[in-house]
Amino acid sequence: MAPKVGKMVGNGKTTKILETGWVGGKKIKFKSEEIDSLDPQPLWVSDLIGQNNEWDNNILIKWFEPKEVNMIKTIHIPAFDVKDEYTWNGTSNGEYLIKSGYWFGLHKRSGDYETSKFWKRFWSQNFWPKWKIFYWKLANGALATGVNLRKRKILSESPCPLCGCEEESDTHLFKDCEITRRIWSCSSLGINSQQPNNLSVYVWSRNWLWYLMDDEPKNGERTFDFINTLWCIWLLRNKRIFKPSSNATPKDFFEIAKHWKIRGNKAWRDTEDIITEQGRSNREKSKDPFWWGYNWANQEEHATMIVDGAWKINSQDEDDPGKAAFGWFFQDRNGEIAKGNQVICASSALQTEALAVLLSMKESLKMGYRNIEVWTDSKLLVAGLYEEKKAASNIRTIILDIRETAKIFNSIRILNVIREKVSIAHSIAVKARRKGSSL
Repeated sequence: MAPKVGKMVGNGKTTKILETGWVGGKKIKFKSEEIDSLDPQPLWVSDLIGQNNEWDNNILIKWFEPKEVNMIKTIHIPAFDVKDEYTWNGTSNGEYLIKSGYWFGLHKRSGDYETSKFWKRFWSQNFWPKWKIFYWKLANGALATGVNLRKRKILSESPCPLCGCEEESDTHLFKDCEITRRIWSCSSLGINSQQPNNLSVYVWSRNWLWYLMDDEPKNGERTFDFINTLWCIWLLRNKRIFKPSSNATPKDFFEIAKHWKIRGNKAWRDTEDIITEQGRSNREKSKDPFWWGYNWANQEEHATMIVDGAWKINSQDEDDPGKAAFGWFFQDRNGEIAKGNQVICASSALQTEALAVLLSMKESLKMGYRNIEVWTDSKLLVAGLYEEKKAASNIRTIILDIRETAKIFNSIRILNVIREKVSIAHSIAVKARRKGSSL
């Protein structure tokens, strides 16, 4: 399971550059071309850190390709001496879970890492649980079709109940049967189930679901229609077997599908109404502010630092950490004191927000303010300040620095607020991210 084990860099003294997945959980390598230098090749991550406790840009450029340099720079080096730690890359906070290890081992054996991504996306869809279980059974050959029952020695050969021409396998019933092909062709999706004709129904349906889930918003109508078609083919098949007197025809399929479509639309509307009402009730109940502080005494004489991060992913390159910046707006009871922004290196929105809080605290110290309140719209960050071990692994060292820096203040509180309250800082941050430079 070594590929899932990584390192959280602290002082870098026990992490070897080439042997441990310390950069986004991946192993990196030096430049492929020969480097004409008398300097020895760096061995430990600490060899890449300068005397100012920051990444030595000259060393990084000398030994690594630009992509690796950008990724390394997103790793925060704590200002205080912190030991390196092993992390489990199968969870967001780096803590090992038996469930995560099991799934990694399972997918490693199958060699299909894309499978886990597909199922994670599929289970998140707003389908009925019975539909999700039905498709999972179809994907794993667990439906009671003729071929599956014969394999379990329950039935001898059983012809397809729809066409009666071939033995009833999963692929034949849901994809290749003459009746099924007509159903797919006449459905709202207009699919030719024979193209390509050499795929199993699982691979074929998974490819279609991937395409539909990527092509439209979550819980899209066409994704619903695809699963509904599979489900109603199964219901039509069962009607033919268990109620032969009904003489079910392909025309009955469309009546069944229409019924489930209406039923589904009503269920989703009812669910949205419940969620909206629950959200309104929760907002009314949650009057107590959520915050973390050091020596905080809700005093009147304090300044307020409004901060926000702006991060944009590069969807075309998964090895690109993206563009990040943060903005800050400092005020007291008399109005604006100062404002600013800064382009930073970060690999996620949460890491950008954590760096925004830490660096804005340092800006406050430079200006001589020791009693401040910091506003952030990141509840995850504030929660991480309470329980550092549960925070995402890429902000753990930042949280440690925030806690230590807070001790320099007379009093400080980091308060979680609604997004509208940090909008002024957000607009300042976005300008820096788009421009690629600070004010």
